[in-house]
Formats: sequence, structure tokens, C-alpha cells
Amino acid sequence: MTSAAPRVSIAIPVYNGANTIRAAIDSALAQTYDGIEIVIVDNSSSDDTVEIVKSYDDARIRLHQNPTNIGFHRNHSRSFELSRCEFVKPLHADDRLLPHCVERMLELFDANETVALVFAPRRVELEDESDEGLRSWREKYG
Repeated sequence: MTSAAPRVSIAIPVYNGANTIRAAIDSALAQTYDGIEIVIVDNSSSDDTVEIVKSYDDARIRLHQNPTNIGFHRNHSRSFELSRCEFVKPLHADDRLLPHCVERMLELFDANETVALVFAPRRVELEDESDEGLRSWREKYG
């Protein structure tokens, strides 16, 4: 692990994400680029989300707990506000990052002075192919 200040905040807004938050955190911790902090903003969950986050003993993880639910969009914005780094990579609590995600995004950004925004495509993996809404999203967007 580098001793330099982290350059990228991985911002994870979450509400009642006990079933998925561990996979999201593990994917953030598995990044090949080690100059990260992980900012998790819990939106007053009523499940075990906070306990799961607190079970991690990693200085890169910071947990903020909203005293009341502020809604999805405000919680997402709050995760950006609490980020301390030059760049913010949003990660929803039910998503995962591939191990080279942050490293490759930074390489692209650093190699191009005129680039102001870098984003990555999504890969949708369906657990239940019978979900019509997800299936139509996948057919439309791949």
C-alpha cells in the first residue's frame, strides 16, 4: 500500500444493502490501484448494513451514517460531498467493480489532458432472467 494520499474516492451510497454491500466493498478493496479511499454513506438503514461495514478493519473505509433517510439522490450527493480525493468513482451498493477499473480509468484520464470525465461501460449479470424490466434493459443497452 502506498503512503501517498489517496487520489480516488470510491463513493458508495447505501440503504438497506445488507445483502449486497459486502460484495461492493470487497470489489473496491480489490482494486489494483491502491491510492483509494472508500466512502460509504448509509441512509439510515434498518437492516444489518452498518454492522457489515463496521466489520471491516481497513483504514481506507470511512462510514458516515445519516441520522434520518434523506432520499436516494441526496444520499448519492452526500457520498460525493464527503469524498476527499481528486476523483470520485461512484459505486452503488448492489454493484461491483472489476479489479482494474480505477487503474484503467486513471490511465485514460492521465494520458489525455483534454479529458474532463471518464466513465466505464456496464456489464449486467442477471440472477433471474425472468425479470422483464431487467431483461428489456439488457436487450436495449447490452
